[in-house]
Amino acid sequence: MIPFRESRPLGADLILENVAMRFLKDSAVPLVNDWGSCVGIVHSRDCTKMDSPLLSMARPPLCVPCSTSLEHVIDLLLREKCEMVVVVKSGNMYEGSYTSSSRPLGVFSLGILSEATANTANTHDECVPGA
Repeated sequence: MIPFRESRPLGADLILENVAMRFLKDSAVPLVNDWGSCVGIVHSRDCTKMDSPLLSMARPPLCVPCSTSLEHVIDLLLREKCEMVVVVKSGNMYEGSYTSSSRPLGVFSLGILSEATANTANTHDECVPGA
């Protein structure tokens, strides 16, 4: 998981044309409203209307509480075929939509897992003689 702020969320009311370059780097980006609540996730493959607000192309955020196991989050990403899961602090929410009582703490994606795995493999190769 990376902290929510490090995912560099975009304002939900921004027009795609103004931020289109962001989707060359990131395949999914969280959207926030004026209060900092996560209101959606935009996937690069859903970016079809350059003159439209991002929220009109967004999917509802898939959220899990911070107590969810890594194994369950990976299973959820694969089962739902989504790019990103928002990790929230909430006592009464599980695999539901974002609510005002939930606060985004971080995000997790298969891309983050891939980077972490690659970094671990590279570190392991440096420590093993002959690798």
